[in-house]
Amino acid sequence: MKMQTIIAIACLGLLILVEPASAQIASAQKEYPLRVRVHEDVRPRLTKEEVEEILLGASQLLKDKSCDVTFKLNGPVQTFASRRTPAVIETKHQRNAVHRIDAEVKVVQEIKFCNPSIASPFFTGCAFPFSMSRKSMIVARAHMATVPVRSIQWAHEFGHRTGLRHRADADALMTACSNFSGIEVEVNSDECHCFLRGPENQCTRPNVRPVCSDKR
Repeated sequence: MKMQTIIAIACLGLLILVEPASAQIASAQKEYPLRVRVHEDVRPRLTKEEVEEILLGASQLLKDKSCDVTFKLNGPVQTFASRRTPAVIETKHQRNAVHRIDAEVKVVQEIKFCNPSIASPFFTGCAFPFSMSRKSMIVARAHMATVPVRSIQWAHEFGHRTGLRHRADADALMTACSNFSGIEVEVNSDECHCFLRGPENQCTRPNVRPVCSDKR
């Protein structure tokens, strides 16, 4: 009887040890509902179905790298426009005004100004860490022709919102170099950690910004 009791206690101890590990795995999932607004002058028009395809593709490319993150459209795709928020962003004030639009994702026609420290004639996206009070991401419609490419770009810009910076590997999701020739990208474990923590819990392991002749 004593031996059976000891075995039972030992088995109970194993169950106690296993349960937190299982709970930890189960909790390594994150879903982000994103409100999307499109400038009324963006052409061609961006439909709700297209936005859902982009978000599904962004989710799938992370899941394919064992990073269980899901992006979902939150509500209808609304439009915006004002004198301060043109479809083509060319100044700091225009960029900041678009960031202040009440939505997590804003789509404009072109972005000619984002980060003044980067000399580039255009940007395909413009996002900053949540800690900088830029609580959104802006993406350009004009330079992203296909849904798979937009999925990469939207996931890339969301990565910046979590605190991730660029890294040098050409095939990385967070590369600073344009890599729109294919849809296969790399996401390392540190980057996945940041995606799972989310913008409000700023990533503490940012990547090193490399020097590239073609930045995004």
